[in-house]
Amino acid sequence: MPSAIRRGRRPRSLAAVAALMFLGASLTFLTPAAAAVPAVPAVEAAAAAATPTPAVRSVQADLAPVSAGSGKAWPSTGPAVAVLDTGVYPHPDLNLAKSIDCLSGVAKELPVTDLYTDLNGHGTGVSGVIAGKPNTAKGVTAGVAPGAPIVSIRILNAKEQGTVQTFLCALNWLNTYAAANRIKVVNMSLAAPGSDDGNCGRTNNDPIHQGICTLYSKGLVFTGSGGNAKSGQSPQPLSTLIPAAYNEVLAVTNAADFDGRPGGTAQAPGTCTAPDGGDRAYYTSYYAATAADAEHTIAGPGVCPYTTRKGGTYGYIQSGTSIAAAAVSGVVLNCFNGGSCVGKTAAQAMKIVLNQAAVAGTKGHAITGDPLHPVAGKYYGFMASTVPVAMSTAGASTPRSTRPASWTPAAVGAATAPCPPTAPSCSRWPVAAASRPPVPAPSWSTSPPSPPDPPAR
Repeated sequence: MPSAIRRGRRPRSLAAVAALMFLGASLTFLTPAAAAVPAVPAVEAAAAAATPTPAVRSVQADLAPVSAGSGKAWPSTGPAVAVLDTGVYPHPDLNLAKSIDCLSGVAKELPVTDLYTDLNGHGTGVSGVIAGKPNTAKGVTAGVAPGAPIVSIRILNAKEQGTVQTFLCALNWLNTYAAANRIKVVNMSLAAPGSDDGNCGRTNNDPIHQGICTLYSKGLVFTGSGGNAKSGQSPQPLSTLIPAAYNEVLAVTNAADFDGRPGGTAQAPGTCTAPDGGDRAYYTSYYAATAADAEHTIAGPGVCPYTTRKGGTYGYIQSGTSIAAAAVSGVVLNCFNGGSCVGKTAAQAMKIVLNQAAVAGTKGHAITGDPLHPVAGKYYGFMASTVPVAMSTAGASTPRSTRPASWTPAAVGAATAPCPPTAPSCSRWPVAAASRPPVPAPSWSTSPPSPPDPPAR
């Protein structure tokens, strides 16, 4: 967390407030005193992640190794995903089970038919990658977990901006209602300046980390965007970004895969911005540079995404780790839907998903930048896969290191274990007011605010 917030001090101005970057835009962390002041974007849109319309629809998550969209109907009692984003439009090919608004810092339930829930489109786009239903009439491939229930928690406004309060509101709501709504996966297609203190946020007074650790101890698996470099800038280690830096989060890097087959011969369709071709880590993607981060890093397909859009349509949205994280969220959902993750803790489920990716990598579904085809000082992880692997009687995945012995991190940090369920910080959420900005207690309401006018697109 930014020092001004981490230490409980009030920033002197908006310039002192940290910014969360959503696919190149910004989400500003504000203290209560500053929350009434319009948020000032600290980061401009990242042109490097922009994707002109290709001639062929891509992000082939339906092909190996991710192998999404088997056509199997998602059971009515199947696991759900919480999408912390700009909201989700009631698209006919999305199973929107619930819509929660946290923009005020107080949770309110919105009708799932509200046409103005997603005023940006980002949340609807990532939701299609996670759980879009196949639409053969429109030539749209299914999401990775087609038809899975989506619980939208809006923490970002139309400009992809939010506050500490909106984020904590979402975590508080999940703490109370995740189990009742069968939520097993939380998708966070975002990145913010920050770091992991190795102590579930207790050392650096990071309330978001503390909240995630509590939910992690209750069995929720979190995915987080590794981060995207802006145009003209070089990618950086994801250890500088939260929530991906947290040991309790699957940190997702972005990789190009245009045909679902090994070999790297497929090229980006049309005019899509993917200069390096397929089967490789994407040039804007952040990466793991420490041993600790490598242990929870995985790659996902996130280049040239054609997905659901607000208004009930389909189209291309920006490439980036937002999409890659969404694909991995779908993989985890599949693992909980009759797969190897059923009945497992969050720590075990993360290990299983990482191992599934590693096994797929050894069978040829590799990318340049994975542990078997390393890039010096940069660890991108194996490409995610839904294909199950053999399980031990203890319930953990078949023992296998996700890092090759020859891989050397750029700056090796001490590996820290995830926050154990018995740790004090895992059982005391919400955290004491002294260690975080005051946040209104979540409330449940079926009376949504008046819908604002839809923005021009």
